[in-house]
Amino acid sequence: MSRRSKKRKQREQNEKRNKQTVDKGPINTSAMEQAMRDALVAKGEALPETSSKSFSQSLQDIGKKIFGTGRSTEIPTRVPRPRGAETQFLKKSDSGDVELVIGLDFGTACTKVVIQDVATRTAYAVPFATGSDPTGTYLLPTIVSLDDHGNFNLDRRGTEFRGLKENLMNIAALDPADEDAKPKDLMPHTIAYLALAFREIRAWFMEEHEDDYKGRKILWRINVGLPASRFDHPHMPIFYRRTIRCAWYLSTISEQVSGTWASEVWNMDRLPDDGTNSLLTPDSIAAFPEVVAAVQGYAKSPERKEGIHLLVDVGASTLDVTCFRLHSHDHEDVYPIFFATVQRLGGFELFHHRADVVQNLITTAIDHYTQEMDGVTEPKNLLKLKFGLDEEEQLDEDRDFGNEVGTAIWRVIAETKSKKVPMAQEWVTSLPTFLCGGASRIDIYSQALKRIDENRNWQGSLDVKELTLPQSVRAPGISPALRQRLMVAYGLSFNQFDFGDLIPPSGIPEPEDDEHRKQYTDSFVSKDMV
Repeated sequence: MSRRSKKRKQREQNEKRNKQTVDKGPINTSAMEQAMRDALVAKGEALPETSSKSFSQSLQDIGKKIFGTGRSTEIPTRVPRPRGAETQFLKKSDSGDVELVIGLDFGTACTKVVIQDVATRTAYAVPFATGSDPTGTYLLPTIVSLDDHGNFNLDRRGTEFRGLKENLMNIAALDPADEDAKPKDLMPHTIAYLALAFREIRAWFMEEHEDDYKGRKILWRINVGLPASRFDHPHMPIFYRRTIRCAWYLSTISEQVSGTWASEVWNMDRLPDDGTNSLLTPDSIAAFPEVVAAVQGYAKSPERKEGIHLLVDVGASTLDVTCFRLHSHDHEDVYPIFFATVQRLGGFELFHHRADVVQNLITTAIDHYTQEMDGVTEPKNLLKLKFGLDEEEQLDEDRDFGNEVGTAIWRVIAETKSKKVPMAQEWVTSLPTFLCGGASRIDIYSQALKRIDENRNWQGSLDVKELTLPQSVRAPGISPALRQRLMVAYGLSFNQFDFGDLIPPSGIPEPEDDEHRKQYTDSFVSKDMV
């Protein structure tokens, strides 16, 4: 049995032994004090003086007033810290510091995390749960639940809240002076989700790697990814960093992550620093475009090729397409991001498109048979009707969705060529193209790339490559398909100073050849392309 399994079993036994308190949530010192005060008032007793005494001593004084001084009157004075609330190993020594970077891929459907030791370049994929399918443990659903006691959890107990990343992006795009209360309502839920995730991350690391790191002070760093299409937005990186800092602080509080605590932390003008490593300094948190993070492994590998690249990232909800150049200057990587777009054309959206097709078939059939009814003849048994499509019809119905995908990708290529680098050799030779993301294996996306390659307006070709997670990343039991989904988290786990120079689209001048620009961008709507 592994150390983590033993500790988990011991923790389960402790939780079972203390079930009477678990059922009611953890001991809340403020609630306990108030209950004792209410009991004193009911007895007609005066409240003890607390101004010059410690909180724990005040609790004991109140307890003595209510219960007397017998052994049974002992009052718990220390609230057990929740699992994962600690940021450091309890056993300390002079073994030195260790810098650990949390690569946080906060996704629409799932969150992925890789921790990297900066000094040794050792990377660990973080599993969030155990189960019969070990390959599923590296994906944490981006869902947080609020139970009947007002506490958040990741176990799907209570009311579920989704759309946390979309909410974060929408608010981050707002000017700080704007007041839009509706999207901000979910921010406590978002930081609660991230706080619970941080607890799981630290708990796993400290349980699994205690022998390697105990006694050393951990210098935590966090790199979070954001869409390349929003990289130019002045408020987004700042807002992302503030969100991460609030979530980290919330994760260190010796309480359950409640709605009250989450709201209070989110609305603080300034987070308190109690000197207990509960705060991350602002420079410990960085936000980088996900496209740059995704290609970090490639950029540092022998397969690296300098020049213009296309990245097509297919997620659960969104399709992110980015055209960028990889090159070096003074031994530092430089990433000019020419053009980027994000559209709701991911895997879920394809399902919704197909569901709409079936819904329309059902509605049409019902309307047809309704018109045939005369009120006397036995009605048609609709349960026996088949509304499905055969394979050929399904492909025909998918064509509209596939055209939208192809057009979105082609626009990025066209805009880059016409407005940024019209004379690049990649337009007439081959353009290295990465197709990645959780839904990238769905056939409709690779078919869109194939149609672009066959477009008569495209003189070059797409050289489709696969991003692969290095075997050096420790991820026991992971499948090849899932390894690809950790590429962004792995890229984010590098030291922030290793990313190089990132140039947003606004920092790249456009050519003056307006005629060439118009001619090329107009061609992307050609029906011959899709």
